[in-house]
Amino acid sequence: MPNIAIFSSGEGTLLQAVIDAYTDGHLNMQPTIVISNNGRSKALIRASKAGLTAWHLCADHYFGSEEILDEVTAQLLDGFNIELVLLLGYMKKIGPAMLLQFPDQILNIHPALLPKHGGEGMYDMLVHQAVIKAGDTETGITIHVVDQEYDNGRIINQIKIPVGSEDTPEILRHKVRELESSFLIETLQEIERRGYV
Repeated sequence: MPNIAIFSSGEGTLLQAVIDAYTDGHLNMQPTIVISNNGRSKALIRASKAGLTAWHLCADHYFGSEEILDEVTAQLLDGFNIELVLLLGYMKKIGPAMLLQFPDQILNIHPALLPKHGGEGMYDMLVHQAVIKAGDTETGITIHVVDQEYDNGRIINQIKIPVGSEDTPEILRHKVRELESSFLIETLQEIERRGYV
């Protein structure tokens, strides 16, 4: 049963979906440790309630540089026998030490159809605003392997969501969030069936 680490900066709703899927027997990957760069993240509260190890790791407060934080994080995960890392609403770029330790084992979920509307600074409502501004007739969700560039790695799975003529960024965010949890769990189940990312 593979151990997974989950990185989250905010509400932790996708983290909760993974916890629930594992608890209910729908997922064999075991959420083991949760890391957040935000000390007030609800993800840390959800992790603690579920009995998971939860860490607030932030370069500014504890380490003085992103490079040291990257190395410390990789060393920390080394003690948990982690086989897969999930970035679920994590607002920091993953560094070279983590990428070296977990090659093709770090996945990110993005609220658009990459390669459209990705890259540095493209997150949450900014993504949905870009979709509307571009006049796109569809948006979606992408799960991809993390590499050295923002939202650039190999795509694992995508789901398309139609954009209506009256849709606003707020409506698109609601449409995406309605499907995110189930899409994430279905993708992880498919990875389990294949036995590799």
